[in-house]
Amino acid sequence: MRKLFYGIRIFLNGRFGNYSELIFPLIIVSFSVLFLCWFLIIRDNARVTIKKLGKGMTARVFLQEKLQEEEINRIKQTIISIPQIEYVHFVSKEEAKKEFSRFFPEIATSLGKENPFSANFLVKFRGGPQPIDELVKKISKIRGVSQVVYQKEIARSLEKYTSLAESLGAILTIIFLLASAIIIGNLVALHISSRREEVYLLSLLGAARGFIFFPFVVFGTGFGISGAAVGYLLFEGMLLITKNSLLSALPVHSLSGGEVITVFVLNGGIGLISAIISARRYCSEI
Repeated sequence: MRKLFYGIRIFLNGRFGNYSELIFPLIIVSFSVLFLCWFLIIRDNARVTIKKLGKGMTARVFLQEKLQEEEINRIKQTIISIPQIEYVHFVSKEEAKKEFSRFFPEIATSLGKENPFSANFLVKFRGGPQPIDELVKKISKIRGVSQVVYQKEIARSLEKYTSLAESLGAILTIIFLLASAIIIGNLVALHISSRREEVYLLSLLGAARGFIFFPFVVFGTGFGISGAAVGYLLFEGMLLITKNSLLSALPVHSLSGGEVITVFVLNGGIGLISAIISARRYCSEI
């Protein structure tokens, strides 16, 4: 605890040199956080939009011939128990033929009394984290189901864009965090170099290595959190400017509390780790 207060006191007393030298690195770290915040809100809107598109999708679950009423009810209850299913409607063989007759009356007339249609369930998807392809496979494995027909191309396109958005998000997040780590690490190394004589003197006086580089660790962590704060404030300012135009048409207008905390924790953690690595490396060389 004494080391913590010592590091904070040195930082607040301006022992790290001219604060004007910190402006440019702070701007870069802040813009990294700003871009990360914008990506998060774009990703959230993409997820909500894709979920809404998938919500209205339907499928036809065709049943095997000569199933008893108990078996049909069992299949229905099994499908309903799936969380991503919104509703299930049973269509008998007779209703299936009537439905076909409404769209193709001439062909239906040529069939006469013959009924080649199968009883089926009309299933509407609620949308959710599980891909529709997986839900269809799950329904197809139910005993008594012969075939499941659905908008396969639409479903696969939605899943493709979802995976693409998640992959792009992971790559951009890593890039943003690496940028902050490099900047903070180099900044800590620069300040250690500028205090070389002080560090050397403390070493001669027998100060512990942790005591020597701890102020630089406090500085790196504080710088990371400060960059996150400035970047987030810029992000909120831009949200206010675009609130009545661009964002009004989007389903998600701001980051969640968890996402905001994650941004601060990630940037503070990056500052901490970068400062520790730089302090251990450069203090040991003096």
